[in-house]
Amino acid sequence: MFRSLLMCSRALRREHRSARRSPRWRPEMFLTELELRQLLALWFVAPYGNDNAAGSLAAPFATIQRAADFAQPGDTVFIRAGTYRETVTLPRSGTPDNPIVFRPYNNERVIISGADVVTAPFAAVPGQPYYAAAGVEGWTSALGQADQVFVNGRMINWAQTPNTGLDPSRPNVWTIPQGGVTAPVGVGGTLYEFTITDPARLNHPNGHFVGSHVQVIMNGLAGVSGTVVASGSNSITVRYDANGTPGSYTTPKVGDRYRLSGTLPHLDAPGEWFRDPNTNTLYLRTPTDSDPNAETIEIKRRDYAFLINTHSDIVIRDLEIFAATISTETAGGNLRQFQTSPSRRVVLQGINAKYVSHFVDQSKFLFSQWSNTSGIILSGADHVLRDSVIHYSAGNGVSVFGQRNLVTNNVILDTNYRKIEGGAISTGFGNTQNLDHTITFNTIVNTGHAGILIRSLTSSNPANPAQVAYNDVSRYVLQGHDMGGIYTWNNDGNGTRIHHNTVHDASTFGYGFGSPSIYIDDGSRNYVLDHNVVWNADRPKINSNTNNIRIYNNTIVDPTGGLAFGSNPTHIDIRNNIIPAGIIGSPSGTISHNLINQDPLFVNALAAHFQLQAGSPAVDAGATIPPYTDGSVGAPDLGAYERGTTPFQTGATIPSPLPATPTNLTATPSPGSPTRVLLNWSDNANQERSYIIERATRAGSHGAFVEIARVPANTTSFIDPAPPGGPVFYRVRADESHYSNIATLTLPRLAQSILPASSFNAQSGGLSVFGTAVGNTSPGSWLRFDNIDFGAPGAVTGFSAHLATPSSNNQITVRLDDPVNGPIISNLTTTSTGGFNNAQTQSAPANGPGGTRTIYVVFSQFGTANLHWIRFTGGLSTTTPDAPANLAATPDGPTQVNLTWNDVAGETNYLLERSLDYDLFVQVAVIDPDVTQFTDLDLSPDTTYFYRLRAVNPGGVSAPSNVVRVRTSPLPAPEPPTVEAIVINNGAVQRSRVTEIRVEFSTAILFDPGAFVVRNLTTNQNAGVVVSASLVNGKTRVILTFNGAATEFGSLADGSYRLTIDATKIREAVSGHNVAMAEDRQETFHRLFGDTDGDRDVDNSDLRILRLALAGAYVAWLDSDDDGDLDSNDVARFRANLGRRL
Repeated sequence: MFRSLLMCSRALRREHRSARRSPRWRPEMFLTELELRQLLALWFVAPYGNDNAAGSLAAPFATIQRAADFAQPGDTVFIRAGTYRETVTLPRSGTPDNPIVFRPYNNERVIISGADVVTAPFAAVPGQPYYAAAGVEGWTSALGQADQVFVNGRMINWAQTPNTGLDPSRPNVWTIPQGGVTAPVGVGGTLYEFTITDPARLNHPNGHFVGSHVQVIMNGLAGVSGTVVASGSNSITVRYDANGTPGSYTTPKVGDRYRLSGTLPHLDAPGEWFRDPNTNTLYLRTPTDSDPNAETIEIKRRDYAFLINTHSDIVIRDLEIFAATISTETAGGNLRQFQTSPSRRVVLQGINAKYVSHFVDQSKFLFSQWSNTSGIILSGADHVLRDSVIHYSAGNGVSVFGQRNLVTNNVILDTNYRKIEGGAISTGFGNTQNLDHTITFNTIVNTGHAGILIRSLTSSNPANPAQVAYNDVSRYVLQGHDMGGIYTWNNDGNGTRIHHNTVHDASTFGYGFGSPSIYIDDGSRNYVLDHNVVWNADRPKINSNTNNIRIYNNTIVDPTGGLAFGSNPTHIDIRNNIIPAGIIGSPSGTISHNLINQDPLFVNALAAHFQLQAGSPAVDAGATIPPYTDGSVGAPDLGAYERGTTPFQTGATIPSPLPATPTNLTATPSPGSPTRVLLNWSDNANQERSYIIERATRAGSHGAFVEIARVPANTTSFIDPAPPGGPVFYRVRADESHYSNIATLTLPRLAQSILPASSFNAQSGGLSVFGTAVGNTSPGSWLRFDNIDFGAPGAVTGFSAHLATPSSNNQITVRLDDPVNGPIISNLTTTSTGGFNNAQTQSAPANGPGGTRTIYVVFSQFGTANLHWIRFTGGLSTTTPDAPANLAATPDGPTQVNLTWNDVAGETNYLLERSLDYDLFVQVAVIDPDVTQFTDLDLSPDTTYFYRLRAVNPGGVSAPSNVVRVRTSPLPAPEPPTVEAIVINNGAVQRSRVTEIRVEFSTAILFDPGAFVVRNLTTNQNAGVVVSASLVNGKTRVILTFNGAATEFGSLADGSYRLTIDATKIREAVSGHNVAMAEDRQETFHRLFGDTDGDRDVDNSDLRILRLALAGAYVAWLDSDDDGDLDSNDVARFRANLGRRL
């Protein structure tokens, strides 16, 4: 297309030139420039343009909307570099052969923003830590979205309690405690009220929280919002819209997570804001508590960057989108009965979109309020989203509706951070029509709910089905449960194929209904699952009343449970799978040619290399199932990877914003402390902010890994100060990178250390592991723990268990050596904690046997408890230490901070954590016990730091102390730089030739052009000077050489000279103060060819030197023409100066 447009342009220009030569040409016969642009089909937009201009490269439009208004089928709109704060609403379609194209000009960086800069000045509020700006008005969103505030391009938090960091995917929330919530009571229509009582957290004066916005994630599924209408000293009453009679997902329960926000009293931490809608005042604290006037503050003002408005045949490529989205729908969409757009063939390629959707109102029907109206909206048919990055969305990353849409090769990060019924990629809810979509090669990391939600996706022809394939999904269901990495519910897939995906590293919230890696939920039917690989994620689940699910050649690596079924699954075909942990449930159908309860001999499971070794029992052990086993080498292998073929790759191939993955992780006992672990790894990242270190006691189990520390960027080692006994497993990531390999070692198992329930050596069968917890107990079921060191007899006097249970009066019995007849050393009677999601520590007496023994933890009933960990007490302190109190910090000069705190009883170490922005705290020091002060060294001058402290003992790591803020002193203004030496000709006395001057300064300097001037005082001419500089021992050395005016053959010409160093153009380069030299420095000297002794004349003593040089060795300073020898030319020049004096 572009070639034909250029040919058209050249033809028009030739016609224009020939018309000028023709005597019959008249100007009115030809087009205006604007009409010419329309024929040329190339439009240009630039921030410096004018919407009344012609839209040409030389005279561009100012807005993209103006170009869109003119663009016709086949036209291309080229956009120059800059930020465009507008919504582009397309007025027309292209055609299939001639789409309308929007793209940057010459690959320039173009940002289309839904936010505006706050131009109102901020003023400090007396007596408060925040600033305020008046006249910041709200906006009306067609979608019902909320205000959103950014500091330097990063979203900060709507003022919230509890305080939270700036990672929206992992908000800090509170949990409704046992007995802490009332049943909803109707107050009119569908409005209901309930009361949360939480004395430990809601202990504020009466009325403190009235008017606050409340989000409760009910039953772990989705967020529901309401408003505080009454606030007591330890409780709040919340009014909300249940959208009917409260059901299981709209009734608050013990263990549900909640947070409050949206009133000024919540603004009590850096990185928060609140806008008063009555006064239009924006109150704000930046993440570093800096003056907002020194930062770029933006606030969201528009829903859309591009509103395609049901039009078709549009191409948008290589643009950045900020705080807005792209939709093929009309403005607003439809809340419940979403209708598919008539739009066709829209291509979005190379889009880099951040903060595509943001909302806080979750008061409507939770399954559809945002499920169909968030993220980038591709509604219609034959649309394409490819090669793009989508980062941050309160709801979906991409919503796909209609027919034959393609979503491929995209990186989608941090979506669904408000926890809706949705996914990073979602096909919506309800009556949305979704046929034959292809969702392939996408990388999905961090989503509050599903990775890929396909609950309404089906296929028009099972022989050519919709496909979800080659996607990499990790860190999904970060804020709840009962959802999957890939999920559908009560849907007829009609052959939809889910294949060659990798699903791994689910969240740790896998209790209750869990968070299965691939979840074919109740009533779903007619799906094919093949060649998927699952590890460190909850087992795939085929739930109740499912039908005709075909499961071929999957690799399911979860040592605590392989493939799970609900009740009454029928016509299930399970063949050629590797399921080391077996099948849970009783599916009806075909089960054959699977590797169950055997070691598959993977190449390296700890590095997630699940290909098969030679000699694996899975090689050539499969059944032939066309077309799913086509391409096998010999008989089909079991599992996803066929030995002898290149392993398939999943995820996007475009450059990822994620840091590079750390490698070569090793774990060894720490020197001098065999109960601590030293980790080392290779740093492969360039722009990481921190390294996250995670630990597990059972590798590969869903949710087994938990974060234990964050360390600064560029760190390559860490000492774990308090690991549990027995086998421990570690992995590391750089920010949100993929994980390193897993490193493991086995430590002594002390009875008085925490023993995670999941670290059992054996179990009776039927028990399930949820992260570090074990549940699904039955009468007499047990966990066995080997080699428990009790120390001396009688040293252990108590037993503690961290557990969650809705029931009281069940028994957890600890026996030695045998689960039935072994001696009982402790018996704990449980007390209800309010549910299986709300864990508490409960204790009982114990009679320690002494020595190293095997113990059995035996459960008395069905559902006795979800057991998280056990430990024995007595002797050493095994209660998690208290948080250190009264942490204080004072600056000690420009590069260090002194910290003090109150000592904690029974600690074995302190862990000091530091942050630059109150968001990302990283561990910077391990401090000895009984120490109450520490000096943090090597800091940056004039910089704000935040600190907090934790205590460690065998019982674990404490909660953090109070956070303190401190700013290091600025560097004192340095002494002005001075000239320490001026050296001519490297210190030689001769002035026969002057080829170099060296100037040495007292410090490192910066200098401007003209700082060094060499003037011939004899001729009043400035010499041509070439300046070079280098650092020697931290000081600048400047070398002046000569070429040009007043020079000859690389030397200054004969004459008297003055070197002037201009003090106004010299400044020090170390402190940042840019202190200039105090005064000019001058040096006078001369050059006279033949003056070998520097006495300003050429006399007989110089003549003797010349004669010696002619008779002997070459002397460079007597070579007047610098030709490498002494000849008659040099002698003639010497004779001309003989007897001359300057």
